[in-house]
This record gives sequence, structure tokens and C-alpha cells, in this order.
Amino acid sequence: MEKQEIIISRDLAGSLAQALDRQSYDRLFVLTDTTTHRLCRPLLSGMKGMDDARDIVIEPTDEHKDLHSLASVWTALQEGGATRHSLMINLGGGMVTDLGGFAASTFKRGIPYINIPTTLLSMVAIYIGDAFALETWQTLRMEHQLLKGMEDTLLGRFNVDDGTQLVLLDNLVVFGFATSYNDNAFGHG
Repeated sequence: MEKQEIIISRDLAGSLAQALDRQSYDRLFVLTDTTTHRLCRPLLSGMKGMDDARDIVIEPTDEHKDLHSLASVWTALQEGGATRHSLMINLGGGMVTDLGGFAASTFKRGIPYINIPTTLLSMVAIYIGDAFALETWQTLRMEHQLLKGMEDTLLGRFNVDDGTQLVLLDNLVVFGFATSYNDNAFGHG
């Protein structure tokens, strides 16, 4: 098994094109939240393969890192015709890369994905180790009395070196996002 590959890039278009060339996929999906869809997704427009990519957009912030958002990603993949040979790009901060990594690793027993983090915190978190988890306790605790007393993170994936993950770090994405949004939002999303 291969470890995750991390590409530190100064040429987002070139690095992404090379990463896509090395992947064999039948359909391409790009997961963003509403903020990164508006501010960062345009950076990928016109790049190789991006014109045919299907966008999946979820709500921002950690309060949406839940089963409802996960199910909406799975549904969008299914309705978009995703197969085990599809590829997903997770473009966003920690919430998007966490949720997207978990969705990709569990959809049809796992599809390959590329994380393009848009915050310094998500860059560091992904670089240190690939752990994906959903904070499902808030979603489930009111409905299921059997879950009382369990930890907040009920579902997750940690350190699976199966060669399906590629991380593309590009300072243009992070710093372009920060200057086009504002410094207060730099650590969020």
C-alpha cells in the first residue's frame, strides 16, 4: 500500500493537471462549501478536466459536518453517476476536507480523492495525518437513547494508506482566499 502523496505546489494549474493525468477516473466531482465555491472554485475554472467536473456544494462551518451533509454528498455522487472509478476533489477548509475524505472513502467502498485545503489549519491537519471524522453526536443524541455517554466522534477513518488520497498544497489557494474574503474567515471553512 502507498502512503498519501502530498504535493507542495507553486503552480496550481500544472500540479492539478499532473495529478489528474496520473488518476484513472470516469467522472470528476468537486466538493466545496458555499464560501469556497464562491471564492475558490473559480480558481479551478478553465483548468484541465474542470469544465466537465460536477460540483457538490454543502453548507459551511463545522456545525454542518454531520450525517445530513454526508448523506447529501453521497446522494449527489449517486445522482451524478459516480462509480468506484470516479474521483472527487475536496476544495476547502478542514470541514470540507474532513467530510469529503470520509464521504469518498466510504462511497461504494471508497473512491480516490484529492484534497486541496484552503486554510493554513487544514493544510497542517492534512499534512500531519489523514484522519477523517464526523461529529455525529449532536445529530444522533436526541433520537437514540442508546448512544448516551458515547464520545462525540462516532464515525471516522484514520490513517488508511491505500493510495487513494492525494493532497495538493498551493499557497495561491490559501492566500488568494484570505485576501478575497477577509482575515477573520482565514481560519474557518
